[in-house]
Amino acid sequence: MESTQLPARSRRGTGRLLTSLLLAVGLVLTGALPSSAAVSDQHTRTAQTNGVVYAVAQVGGLTIIGGEFTAVGNQPRQNLAALRADGTVDPTFAPSVDGVVRAIDGSSDGTTVFVGGEFAHINGAPRAALAALSVSGGLVDWRADTNGIVYAVEVSGDRLYAAGTFTSIADVARRRLAALDVSTAQVFKPFNPWPAWTVKDIAVSPDGTKVYATGGFNRIGAQDRNGAAEVLASTGEATDFNPQRGGVGLAVGLSPDGSRFFFSTTDNNLYAYDPAVSSSPVYAIKTGGDTQAIAVSDTEVYFGGHFRNINTFKAKRNLLASITLDGQLTSWDPHLGGNMGPWSIDLASDRVLVGGDFGWVAGIPQHGIAVFHGTP
Repeated sequence: MESTQLPARSRRGTGRLLTSLLLAVGLVLTGALPSSAAVSDQHTRTAQTNGVVYAVAQVGGLTIIGGEFTAVGNQPRQNLAALRADGTVDPTFAPSVDGVVRAIDGSSDGTTVFVGGEFAHINGAPRAALAALSVSGGLVDWRADTNGIVYAVEVSGDRLYAAGTFTSIADVARRRLAALDVSTAQVFKPFNPWPAWTVKDIAVSPDGTKVYATGGFNRIGAQDRNGAAEVLASTGEATDFNPQRGGVGLAVGLSPDGSRFFFSTTDNNLYAYDPAVSSSPVYAIKTGGDTQAIAVSDTEVYFGGHFRNINTFKAKRNLLASITLDGQLTSWDPHLGGNMGPWSIDLASDRVLVGGDFGWVAGIPQHGIAVFHGTP
């Protein structure tokens, strides 16, 4: 991502499942919750949406939000909008998207916004589920139509990875996970992982050599995989990492150094793995509902979903929480209120950005998008 932004999907730490959980439970029992990083759990007021935000990403100086809405800050915006640093709606970025936006990422230089979802047109021009725009909101001459939903996009160097339900992209047969050139939109044909079912989220290692995916698949290429996989960016071939615990995957995270991989499943588990070390989880966090979004900094894992409890720690957390990289619950407690909770979390250098289906933060009305300042 751009230099002002920490990797939104990241991994690492030390320890093993039993050690981490015993330590975490001990901290809860003694009341000695570790302090969070210097991020406020009081949100900074911004413009609100009149619908759900499924994707949020910091692209250059703008916070780009996408979802299913028709207004932001009482200004007309059709499923895609931008907020300035002061939280107000950017007046120039106002593309019209005729369907739900589910994924956003920015080019490395912060000039291009890539969006994926369930749409057929942007600004009246044909774009099937995947498109590129300038930061001023105009369509870029870049086209890679798909025949299905795009749930995730991720930029890594000169490639854009896209994932979802599609079986064709830019007129090339690719099942649910593909790599494209960020400049030409041509498919990078050697990359062909071929997951057996939907891919919901992806992350790319900092050195660009590996791609991590989660979703409803039980195979990727010729290899059995339990809802999550690590594949080579050069070919899409699955590595030896084969998570022993998993399931139907929802969201991924990756530590900034690329060593710890996180993914969540529909049975309310959040797993931490060190793929280069073992296929056994380092630890697992059980919540009272699904985790739908994960973002990882050098010190913390921020995660959100439709939970009200962190069962592992017998602790209350409404829709949003954080743990240390070694699996200890922090004291950070923004206390969101609403229905399904966060669908997307991104980390900028000085704030945590949360988009989702919620209407309050600590009892104060704030719909769709919340910003928490501090160093993640």
